[in-house]
Amino acid sequence: MTAKNNIQAERAAADGNKEVPGYVAALLGKAIHTLAYPDEFYPRQWFPDLDGVVTELFGETWRSDPDFRKKLSAASEAQANDMIVAVLGLPSLLANRPQALLLIYRQMITGFIRRLHRRQEECPDIVQEIYARLLSGKLAQIQKKYDARFGPTPYFTSYFMVCVRNMYIDVVREGRNLMMKGSEVPMQAPHPAYSVQTAFLDEEFAKLRAILQLHPASRGRILLCLKLKCRLPVTAADVRRCFPGCSAQDILQLGADFRSSRDRDMYRAVVSAFNRNEDKPVQADTLRKWVENKTNLLVTHMNRLHREDVYDSENITDLIALFFTGENAHAQG
Repeated sequence: MTAKNNIQAERAAADGNKEVPGYVAALLGKAIHTLAYPDEFYPRQWFPDLDGVVTELFGETWRSDPDFRKKLSAASEAQANDMIVAVLGLPSLLANRPQALLLIYRQMITGFIRRLHRRQEECPDIVQEIYARLLSGKLAQIQKKYDARFGPTPYFTSYFMVCVRNMYIDVVREGRNLMMKGSEVPMQAPHPAYSVQTAFLDEEFAKLRAILQLHPASRGRILLCLKLKCRLPVTAADVRRCFPGCSAQDILQLGADFRSSRDRDMYRAVVSAFNRNEDKPVQADTLRKWVENKTNLLVTHMNRLHREDVYDSENITDLIALFFTGENAHAQG
């Protein structure tokens, strides 16, 4: 019997067979990897449970729904793919099987919290609390926003992990008997080998780059001032990008170590370098207000992209610091 005849025989028997036949299993695997959860957006090293979870869910549907079995058995390959995606796709899981979504994202959530949190022994309790919050209402909120807000899969993953991060911050700040201090809340720079958090941060960095591109004329000034605000090392290249005709004195002045300086003192120390290179002299406090205004605009634009108040004047500084750290590592690599 030919392979084609074998498939036809399986199709004929499938309606009364509660075990998933071979040809359906083949269609299922292809639909999962190319349509519902493409490898491009769901690398299996980050989502090791994904295939098993959705395959088991499909098996439950196949065994419990004879009408589904009959229709899929008679469907063309394209129609079968549509039926599989309708049952197993992200919108369906959000609406009908939210627990399955937690299983799919289990490793990403756990790894993200372990990288974010300093006290490793507390991580299991934090992860369980986040699971509880997701199941008690947060997933329902995400489900309501999904259709209107998200198209491509990466945007959902980015938003979902922002929600996880915000819940982590809430758990830490509320204590939850973990004896935590608020100083442990900000994100730490990701280890280069840790791909899960790197992937999440890359999404945020891409948004930040896109926003900075909206200001080509003042981009050099914005980048220089953001580095000063975050107390990051300012290089000669940073100064020359902002002020092409700068002097060695300007580079030395702007590249000083301001980590122990208050904002007021730092702006007083650098404003003369700005005034030597710009047509319109400003006061130190005017420069400070300009930087704060640009920072607030970044917050507004980032929150607009998320369609939720994810960032504020404090945590945007964490993101900016990580952004510059990543840019420097990329340039050196």
